[in-house]
Amino acid sequence: MLARRAHCGVLGTPTMFGLLTGGLAASFLIQGVSAQSLSASKHAQSSLTDTNAKAIFSQASAVLQSKDGSDDAACNVTFSLAGSVSTFDFPTPAEIDTPDDFRVVCSRPGYVHIVNTINNCSGMSKPGVAGCSETPGKCMIVVRLDNPDPPDEEGILWAHEYGHTKGLQHRNDENAVMNPYLGTTERGVNIAECQAFKGQRQVASNSPAGATKPAITEFVHRNYAEGIPFEVASSYTREDAEKLIAMLDNPDEKPYFTNIVVALGMIGDPIAVQPLRSFVEKGEGSIDPQTLRAKTSALIALGYVVNRHNDESALAYLAQGLNPRNWKEKKLKWTLRGIGDLEQRNISLIKASALGLGIAGTQEAASALNSAQFTIESIDPTTSTVVNPVIQHALTVNKAVQREGLLNYHLRMEKQ
Repeated sequence: MLARRAHCGVLGTPTMFGLLTGGLAASFLIQGVSAQSLSASKHAQSSLTDTNAKAIFSQASAVLQSKDGSDDAACNVTFSLAGSVSTFDFPTPAEIDTPDDFRVVCSRPGYVHIVNTINNCSGMSKPGVAGCSETPGKCMIVVRLDNPDPPDEEGILWAHEYGHTKGLQHRNDENAVMNPYLGTTERGVNIAECQAFKGQRQVASNSPAGATKPAITEFVHRNYAEGIPFEVASSYTREDAEKLIAMLDNPDEKPYFTNIVVALGMIGDPIAVQPLRSFVEKGEGSIDPQTLRAKTSALIALGYVVNRHNDESALAYLAQGLNPRNWKEKKLKWTLRGIGDLEQRNISLIKASALGLGIAGTQEAASALNSAQFTIESIDPTTSTVVNPVIQHALTVNKAVQREGLLNYHLRMEKQ
C-alpha cells in the first residue's frame, strides 16, 4: 500500500502515552484498553451533533469490544469525541467528486469528516460510496446513513473506516468489520486487526475481499462502505432490473434508493433509462442529503448504461445536463434542505452529469465534456469555476475507461 492512499475505506505509530496532531487528539493504553479520542467535523450542509458523534463512537467501541464468535477477538478499543464537532463550509466541498475534493476536505480540522456525497475514492469515480479514508493516514470521510439497519450500522462504518486509516484492507469474511459491506454480522476482528486498531502495528495483512452474489433485493439492501461492487452488480439481468425499477416506486425503500439506482445503472439495461431520469426529476419541496445523494447517483448511473449499450437517450440526457440552462428550463420542484439557492442544486446536477459522462467511456461522451467547458464559461463563469475541475476529472476517467474497459477500470482502481 502506498502511504496516504485514500481507500474506498501520515505514517506513524501512536505512542503509548502521547498526544498526536492531525485530528487524533490522544491515544494511550490503560491495562490493555486502547483509548482513541478523535476529533470530528462536518460540512455546514451536513448533519452531525456532538450527541450524534458520541453515540456513533460508542457504537464503534462496542462493535470492536464484543466477542461475537470463536474467531472474533474482543478488541479493547474505546473511541470518544475530542472536543466538539466543528464545521467547515464553502469553498470546501460537501460532495467528494474528485481526488482534489478528498484532499481539501482532509485538510480541514478533524479525523472524522462528514460530507453529503462521496462519488470518488482512491481516485476511482464511483457513486454511492459511504466512506473513504487514507490508508494508512489520519483522515476518514463518511456520509450519514439513512435509517441505519442494524441501528449500530454507523458505528460499524466508522470502525471500518478507522481500520483503513490504520492500514487495514478488506477481508473476505462476512463476519468481519473489514468486510466490504456493513450489516448485522460484520462485527468481528482478528488478532492482527486488533493490534492495528490499537496502534500497535501500522498495517495488517488481510485476505482479499471476495465477491458474493445474493438475490438482487438482498444485494441492494446492503450498505457498502466503499460503494456497490461493479463486478457483481453488472452480472445481474433484465429481470433483476425490472425488480429494482418497481422498488423505486416504494417509499419504504428510501434508505436503499442510492444502491437501487447505482445497481440499475451497473446492470446496464436500457429499460433503466427512463426510470432513472424520472427519479432525478420527481419530487417537491426540500429534500435531505440522502435523497440528493440518490438523485445525483441516478445521473451518474446513466453513464454505465451508455457504456454498456451505447444508449443514445441516456447520452443525450447527460450531455444536456451539463448546460446550466437545462435544469432551469426543467423547472424542477425540489430543492436542497436548508438551502434556498437553486444554483447549488443545479451545480450538483451538472457535476453528476459530468461524472456520468466520464463513466460512459465513449468518444461521444468525451466530446460532450470538452464542449461543455466553453459553454458553461460563457453562460455562467461562477458555475464554471466549480464545475470545470469535475469535468477535467471526468475526461481523465473517460479516457481510462475507453482504454481499458469499465470492468478493468474498476478492478485496477480497487487494487491500487
